Amino acid sequence: MKKTRSLPFGYHIQKGYLCIHEAEAAVVRQVFEDYQAGMSYRRIAETLAAKGIPYMKNRTDWNKHRVKRMLENPRYCGR
Repeated sequence: MKKTRSLPFGYHIQKGYLCIHEAEAAVVRQVFEDYQAGMSYRRIAETLAAKGIPYMKNRTDWNKHRVKRMLENPRYCGR
């Protein structure tokens, strides 16, 4: 069975608290900017994979579904 992320992309646990992972948060901001500029989920995923940005440790297999879930996740809108 494939391992899935237990925390949303852009967050990590530090000293027992959920904290922003700054490097991943920059990717999240870029994903939102790209989507607002008109890029499709698939194109955003292809761009992230081409840049070698890991979704999980040692995994750069981004896909349109991961991008869509990120864009629809209320945590990224301050909720």
